Amino acid sequence: SNYCCSFRCVTHIRMSVLKNATFLRHPNGRSLFYIFLGTISISQANIPSFIAGGYVVFIGIAWAIVGVFLEKRLEGVFRGFDDEEMLIQIYREHENEQGMLDEKGFLRIV
Repeated sequence: SNYCCSFRCVTHIRMSVLKNATFLRHPNGRSLFYIFLGTISISQANIPSFIAGGYVVFIGIAWAIVGVFLEKRLEGVFRGFDDEEMLIQIYREHENEQGMLDEKGFLRIV
């Protein structure tokens, strides 16, 4: 089978991007990146690029709003953990195969 079309290749590429562009791991960083990409697309000065860029900017603004609410919710969660080692242990118990916290693991912690 073709490696580049496999799920393993896509996961590897995603992990490489997240490792080298760590701002994409955070909703606020991701939202600013989407807004940046959208404004570049809008600046191309043609109708399809303007529409696509406007949509990407809208997604960036939505991510910014989600980031604000997520940050407030996480502050409450982290206030409940006094010991950093305990927090790391809980994270390790709920991380997925890639060493990241997916939605199911996050909801189990919260």
